[in-house]
Amino acid sequence: MRSAGPVPPEQAAGRAGPPGQRALAQPAVTGPRPAQRRAGRVTAESRARPRPPQAYRALLAVCPGGALREVPLAPPASASAAVRGLLDCLQPARLPLTRHLDMWATGDSTHSLPLNVLAAGLGLRHGLSPRCYHGTVLLCGTAPGPRPAGLSIDQVLAVLAQIDDIADAL
Repeated sequence: MRSAGPVPPEQAAGRAGPPGQRALAQPAVTGPRPAQRRAGRVTAESRARPRPPQAYRALLAVCPGGALREVPLAPPASASAAVRGLLDCLQPARLPLTRHLDMWATGDSTHSLPLNVLAAGLGLRHGLSPRCYHGTVLLCGTAPGPRPAGLSIDQVLAVLAQIDDIADAL
């Protein structure tokens, strides 16, 4: 019997060698060594690193009595679902005020809801035709589509300043 010696290159490549010897299987493809694999693992130290804060997103509800309510959106929350839920309406009407600010109101002409004077003033201030808005309206950012999006803290503060000016004029 022969002793196992170095393997010739043609055998290592999976080709048959001299007669009487079995062909060797293809060498297995190897991945990174165990020490290298561990380097990318999540450690307690990496979990403890502070994560950047989520961007502030909220909708601003303008109620008929003049009350304002900030509605924070949780990160996974859909602004479209929040608008439909808060207005209790399946087809809310989008009224673009600026390129980045929309007012959403009930789409049907329900006059059984109280008149919203602040919403009418806000619409006039942004060039919308004079119209009576009934019930709560929501102020939102604009997302592609156009869909509602949450307002940033800067947008909320700017809208609050505008509403304050409108309320002073009434």
